Amino acid sequence: MSAPPPTGPLVTRNTVATQLDGHAPDCRLGERSPSAGLAKLGARVLLLGAGYDTCASFHLAGP
Repeated sequence: MSAPPPTGPLVTRNTVATQLDGHAPDCRLGERSPSAGLAKLGARVLLLGAGYDTCASFHLAGP
């Protein structure tokens, strides 16, 4: 049995191509990640059962 993925952005059908194009498999949370693409679109973060101390999205937040 394999472990669940450590990250998992949720995207709608309309944004799937935008988020996955150019995504580097070795870049889960960096500037080339789906999370970075979501941040550029103005996405919001929903934390379910997790605190701010475990959220890695803040380093992608802009001014």
